Amino acid sequence: MTGRLAGGGATGAQEERPGIEAWIVSDGTVGREVQGTGLAAALGAEARVLRVRPSRLLRAAPRAALAPFVALAREGGEALAPPWPDVAITCGRRLAGASIGLRRRSGGRVLTVHIQDPRVPPRHFDFLVTPQHDPARGGNVIRTLGSLNGLTAERLKAEAAETAPRVARLPRPLVAVSVGGSNRRYALPVQRMAAFGAELAEFAGREGCGLMVATSRRTGAAQAAALSAALAGTPSVVWTGDGANPYVGFLGLADYIVVSADSVNMVCEACRTGRPVLVAALEEERGRLAVFHREMERRGLTRRFRGRLERWSYEPLDEAGAVAARVRDALDRRREAPAA
Repeated sequence: MTGRLAGGGATGAQEERPGIEAWIVSDGTVGREVQGTGLAAALGAEARVLRVRPSRLLRAAPRAALAPFVALAREGGEALAPPWPDVAITCGRRLAGASIGLRRRSGGRVLTVHIQDPRVPPRHFDFLVTPQHDPARGGNVIRTLGSLNGLTAERLKAEAAETAPRVARLPRPLVAVSVGGSNRRYALPVQRMAAFGAELAEFAGREGCGLMVATSRRTGAAQAAALSAALAGTPSVVWTGDGANPYVGFLGLADYIVVSADSVNMVCEACRTGRPVLVAALEEERGRLAVFHREMERRGLTRRFRGRLERWSYEPLDEAGAVAARVRDALDRRREAPAA
């Protein structure tokens, strides 16, 4: 399947630049595709989402794409063939080989941006975008605090206006609650989600606030049902997957945000708003995710959820915009370079 995204991030001086054509090459993994589309939007690019079936060989050994006879993807997905775009954006180790192959087969015509460290030398990409806690280093490595997303102040405002009637009966302050669930580190028990729902109900009663709750694909049907049951009788609107997704609208309307700790993407999207973000640990987080949360707290973007509202301010997190600025500069230099 191919999706097309209209460029919408360029304003002012950026409008005078030539247009940018971008591919977001994806295996359909939502969290990774969102990062690619977010960067394309920040570039103001005319972008296509190409969903491919990654080659088993390249998933195991991405540098095999340097060989001319190795297929970049299996049959059954989009073809990665000319005409080439200006930029190809990939995310995750499974698509590192596709990025390497596109760069080689286009003769360097395609500027490749790979998001997340695939444990491949950075020289195989034009840009490698990695979290600060990953070990990759180099002149073409762009280190970010969090993940990229396509949220803008304009989009948050527009979706807030559309969502407002759904939560008009709730008391203020309004608290958006973004709920994840099971991940690669643990399977979240139904009982823990029920307990979290009880914590939220007690919190809402104590603070006199209204809750706008959105679950995610990882929450699980039984866990979502337990959360909804625990919040029955609480001033809340709970979305568990039926009808239009109000998630971004909830973020745009929120005076405060509570987000579960299991998702870097959800935490970074919450921090794009500039509102106080309280992080709730459904289970103990370890490894890189724990390091990420410590750094977010150290920089004053988030605080731990302890059942109380806390107010502070920070500059909204815009990782996609920072990365896009580096990529645009590289494209401008290419276009200004004299033809060989």
